[in-house]
Amino acid sequence: MTAATDVTHIHFRHSSFVDAFFCFVGCAALPMPSASIRLLIFLSLCSTCEYAAWSSTREPTEVFTLLETLYSTFDRSAKALGVFKVETIGDCYVAACGLPEPRDDHSVVIFRFARHCLAKMRNLVTKLAAKLGPDTADLKMRFGIHSGPVTAGVLRGEKSRFQLFGDTVNTASRMESSGIPNKIHLSEQIAKELQRHGKEHWYEPRDDKIVAKGKGQLQTYWAVLVSPAGSTSGRLESQASIGTQRMDDGKRSSIDTDGSSISTPEGGHDDQAHPSNSAQRHQPSKTEFEFEHHINWNIETIQLLLKKIIAMRTDSSVDPRSVRSLSISRDDDAMVLEEVKEIIRLPNKTSRYKRNPDDVELPAKAQQELRNYVQTIASMYHNNPFHSFGHASHVVQSTRKLLSRIVSPKQMWDTASNSDPGYQQYNEKELHDYTFGITSDPITQFACIFAALIHDVDHPGVPNAVLVAEKSEVALYYENKTVAEQNSIDLGWNLLFEPRYENLRACIYSNQKELDRFRQLVVNSVIATDIMDQDLKQLRNARWEKAFFGHEDEHTQSIGTGPLALGRAQERQMQVDRKATIVIEHLIQAS
Repeated sequence: MTAATDVTHIHFRHSSFVDAFFCFVGCAALPMPSASIRLLIFLSLCSTCEYAAWSSTREPTEVFTLLETLYSTFDRSAKALGVFKVETIGDCYVAACGLPEPRDDHSVVIFRFARHCLAKMRNLVTKLAAKLGPDTADLKMRFGIHSGPVTAGVLRGEKSRFQLFGDTVNTASRMESSGIPNKIHLSEQIAKELQRHGKEHWYEPRDDKIVAKGKGQLQTYWAVLVSPAGSTSGRLESQASIGTQRMDDGKRSSIDTDGSSISTPEGGHDDQAHPSNSAQRHQPSKTEFEFEHHINWNIETIQLLLKKIIAMRTDSSVDPRSVRSLSISRDDDAMVLEEVKEIIRLPNKTSRYKRNPDDVELPAKAQQELRNYVQTIASMYHNNPFHSFGHASHVVQSTRKLLSRIVSPKQMWDTASNSDPGYQQYNEKELHDYTFGITSDPITQFACIFAALIHDVDHPGVPNAVLVAEKSEVALYYENKTVAEQNSIDLGWNLLFEPRYENLRACIYSNQKELDRFRQLVVNSVIATDIMDQDLKQLRNARWEKAFFGHEDEHTQSIGTGPLALGRAQERQMQVDRKATIVIEHLIQAS
């Protein structure tokens, strides 16, 4: 270690090794007084839609949940295998093997570490999909491993941290960036180290050479990852073999799927995964997995809103008999389009939870009916680009995020003053007014999510103009106006009102007024997704002008006996409801 310099250096004079340079996003680095390193592995998070795109549609707490879950799992694996975590940089998790003590088997250990992290990543994102959204399961990682000399040190200054320096780090980064998702990319130096330990069957040459900046063409290698059935492939299956480490007592320990240690005899073999009886059974395809993820995530999202609805009620019991006689008054030949309202009346005063929504238990029958309903809706979607159930799930996800930006009461409460009922009541009123009443009505929020879920049911995958031009049966039925949207509303709504879903309906509304509001919100929201109809577009623009800029126009309808005949309070409330209606429509359009 040098003295009286701007940088505190840790130079390596011995032939020692480092193994890991992992990339993810997240935790603080561990300080090291000294270290000797020479081998690096570089791992990065990516996905079919890119990590940046995934995180841009999530709340910060959801991004944190993903990264904290992954990092804590990697940390446990690193500790068990004797791999040192250096730091995290952006979406990179950095670790090293051979710190602070050198070890000769660095390449073997880091290979096993990478293999284990890849398996855990696949399992964890699959489990998190139900909580963080279906496309979470699509997230993948790239790995790049390289061996070479580095310098480690702590740069002086605020928030200083232990870092690695040198061309080895850059080359490891090149291995990662030129890799392929869910593959481990090895440099030639790493391949030679593995060969020295008799592990040449762990890798195979890459067909094409890569071009690295400042290095020219490089011959690199792919790790050979073995499936549970014993066949080799470039993809690691969820039950892939887990690496072992040398123990002080002469045994080897395997890292199990939970990151714990299991001792095995010295004669054990982990070069390939062992076949299991379960491997002979049907393994769901990726499409089937994604379909199930979408269903589970939508169910969980809807359950949270149903709990909020019930938590608002004085009586938290759910009695299906109370909703059997309730229905929407509508002529048999009436068109859905005719139900669109300029103003949807929302609760005109703040509503408070009678109990904590987290403490609400949905009836078992209602949960079963919800699962059946979502599964049936999913089966009614066609596999058309931008009109599939997967796309509808993304619209639900985006709608939920936008709603959370609108209705989060924590943003307007001063936690230091929450103990004062008068202060809290004032801020609830302020929040109610600020959000045009949307925050006070869980039914409104539920209707937005429900509309997003059903908005493209049975969509044929072609514009309404094509359906009209072809004189399709559905276009003729809906008189060539907003064809696909009206059809989706009818199908989704009629399904919900089948007798088998009465327990689910009892969770959504408990009286005629709530049912009417739910229906109007769903109709307006889904019809608003028809952005190609010029008449509807002009009408929405006129209503926006009237709501937010006070421009009246003779074509805009009024409600009741007209604004001039109403009292000032009622007129103000109508203006608030008009704004809420417009905001809700534009919210699902944006989603």
